[in-house]
Amino acid sequence: MNAALEFWLFLTLIAVCAIAALSTALFPVMRRGLRTLQPATRANILLGWSLAPIVLGTVIAFSPWVLSALHLGPAECGRLSDSFLAMCGPDCAIGRALPVLFDALLIAPFAWFLSITGRRVHKAMQLNARIGALVAVGVTQADPDVAIIASDEPLAFVTGWRRSRIVVASCLQRTLSDLELRAVLAHERAHVARRDIIRHFLAETGATVHLPWIRTTLLADLRAATEQACDEAAAQIIGDRLSVAETLLRVERLFGQRASASMAPVHLLGGDVPARVEALLAGRSQPADRWRHTVYALAIFLAAAAIAAAIPLHELAAFLLIHVQI
Repeated sequence: MNAALEFWLFLTLIAVCAIAALSTALFPVMRRGLRTLQPATRANILLGWSLAPIVLGTVIAFSPWVLSALHLGPAECGRLSDSFLAMCGPDCAIGRALPVLFDALLIAPFAWFLSITGRRVHKAMQLNARIGALVAVGVTQADPDVAIIASDEPLAFVTGWRRSRIVVASCLQRTLSDLELRAVLAHERAHVARRDIIRHFLAETGATVHLPWIRTTLLADLRAATEQACDEAAAQIIGDRLSVAETLLRVERLFGQRASASMAPVHLLGGDVPARVEALLAGRSQPADRWRHTVYALAIFLAAAAIAAAIPLHELAAFLLIHVQI
């Protein structure tokens, strides 16, 4: 394997694992504080948290070479040649002893991640195709982005990546009052405006590298925050928080087989419905934008810290590759 590629794989693996381990240590502490934030802000933080190991790991792996090209870092970081990065060469004990095994160990985690991501993309495409077939025979309303499908399951969800559409079951149209149906559509339109299908796909992909219990909790919290953010948006549009809460409870009572709701990643009964109702009835406790600038500033700080740590980490990775003995 090319020495530069080997070095990049090794460094990226170290960075991703280190950030995932740091996430494991910090998330239980940060989680308590996240509960005090507005749902939309909390959802943004959780999305960023799920992507942090991959994004920051890639930043750490690439930034020294970029800085070198811009003459802002050591010139050696830009020399991607076997003469500079002597992995699996005469000075590398690991390379001398087990070159094939060493390369396989480096490639395996990346192959595993790409395989899981590929399966997830394939599954999402199949799901969109099945839902698209239902939408194609549905009744389009005056709003072209809303389709009514013939179903006795009280479903309401969003489908589509490039062009999102709202799908509502005919039984909901028959059963709900005009105000309740408006609340359902307002909730789903909030999902469309937020691009939640793409956001959840990115979060699930990024969360793959987290430890299992962190991944499960992280995605569950993200789903709950997303649904609460859309509840808040629906309450603003309708102008009545109580009506939105009553609509959620009524649809949940109508829903006999909860398993069907999982057919779509973003749907009306996602998250913890009782907790969502309680949040609506409790009202807003904090200004919506209070923490937004703090969150953005923290994201910029973390990116800058990753760039600052990149060159020392490059030097450490090179030292380990060259001097570690088997």
